[in-house]
Amino acid sequence: MTDLTKRHYENEIEFRDLEIADLKERLSLALKMDEISKSQAHQTLICDVNDALRLYYEDWQKFTGREMDQDLYEARGAIGNNVFRALKRFGLVGK
Repeated sequence: MTDLTKRHYENEIEFRDLEIADLKERLSLALKMDEISKSQAHQTLICDVNDALRLYYEDWQKFTGREMDQDLYEARGAIGNNVFRALKRFGLVGK
């Protein structure tokens, strides 16, 4: 193998090593961006669920401590159905 050929291969190896390092860095950044995106989506979901359930919780609390009667039973049943409907809408309970 001539010195010129050897140097050519060394340059090629060096170039490929730099290319690999660049690709690793790009992949690392892409993974970090994906993780941030997932975290933001998770936080958005939490806020949306919180907003959707807040009024149902407030209604539920209004009835706390009251003696159970037919109207209260039906009201709490409706609240429960609405809560599960909201959770299904967000994909948090099975269909």
